[in-house]
Amino acid sequence: MLVTLGNLYESSVKNGLIIGLTLLMNLSVAACSVNHDVLPDRLNADEYQRPGYVDQLFDRVQFKQPEDLLSRDGQRHMQMLPAVGREDLHAQVEGWTNVAQACRSVDDFERDPLDRIAELASQTRVLIINEAHDRPVHRYFIQRVAERFAPLGYRYFAAEAFDPDTFSNDAGFVYPLTNGGTYVNEPAFGRLVRLFMKLDYKLFAYDRRNVETDHGLPLREQVERREERQADRLAELIERMPKDTRLLVHVDYSHAAEVPIYFFGEPLAWMAARLAQKTGLDPLTIDQTDCISGHHSISLSMPSPRHMPGQHDLVIAHPPLSFNQYRPEWRFMPGIQAVEVPEHLLSDHERTIVEARAWGEPIDAVPVDRIMLWPGESIALLLPKGVHRIDRFIEGSASVQSVRMDVGEL
Repeated sequence: MLVTLGNLYESSVKNGLIIGLTLLMNLSVAACSVNHDVLPDRLNADEYQRPGYVDQLFDRVQFKQPEDLLSRDGQRHMQMLPAVGREDLHAQVEGWTNVAQACRSVDDFERDPLDRIAELASQTRVLIINEAHDRPVHRYFIQRVAERFAPLGYRYFAAEAFDPDTFSNDAGFVYPLTNGGTYVNEPAFGRLVRLFMKLDYKLFAYDRRNVETDHGLPLREQVERREERQADRLAELIERMPKDTRLLVHVDYSHAAEVPIYFFGEPLAWMAARLAQKTGLDPLTIDQTDCISGHHSISLSMPSPRHMPGQHDLVIAHPPLSFNQYRPEWRFMPGIQAVEVPEHLLSDHERTIVEARAWGEPIDAVPVDRIMLWPGESIALLLPKGVHRIDRFIEGSASVQSVRMDVGEL
């Protein structure tokens, strides 16, 4: 099949919000050894019933780009496009307010920014790093941070994204759960959690958003209460942690600010500032959300003009995304190869979601990869070597069609 969504998308969007998808990308798929066996459409195992989040993904990712990106539907659409593997479509949207800007580098691009971060991370017990929810590449960088800094004593990982009702240290999970949090149910986040489990980090959920006593309060007061609860929970965790261990905290956007920043016209102290005050610790705070690197690699950057003085200790600038086979280059990490979706799982008429999991993992495990395909599209999955279960979900249908896929060496 030919990829036709570029023209469809361009014709469906008004006000110049979208540039049509370029079709000049290399469409070749890695020549790896792949075998697959078709599995029954309806399985006896209850755990392979169609999961509820599939319909939620179809609902939040609009068939046509919402005209108002600042509306609730528009923001959900932009945040969820990367969660369904469509960073290519996300990158084509003009006018999206959460786009980072070019900032001046503070180094010569030769030094790995992790070296400088390590110097500072060894001098504190708490490292706070943020992400943009619609930039999974930020999670890949946090994965590198976690792996590099475990020997420094970073043994606890607290994530704002974890849903406290479904993710617990005492549950004995061996894989990240699709209901572990809205953003946890994304392959890069799932890979991040798997790494923390492999490195034997202690995982901690600290956010409490939907508190009944907050209902009906002005938005500013709701945010104030949320920031205070987050800081309280993390301060309690730090108090319980062994003195020779350190904490890595994963937040979004403003929660990493060490100084009050403006919120609806007035300064507001966010979680990091409150945590420092409560504990007497000076956390190392890192921003990934505001700056674009002027080079092909990640670099340390001067603060964005949007930053308040002292807002963060370090700023990480990521290069603009580049794509191969409609997938971002950064997802082609070592051991990952592009694998064609079997033709009988494609559709010329409906949108589909195709997910890949390690063979033997249940449907509530965050998939290794996920791709949403519009009618007529064929875009490769990105998979490691091994046996996988590939599940196809059709929009508006309750059926699940599956294949067993054995991915060999390149």
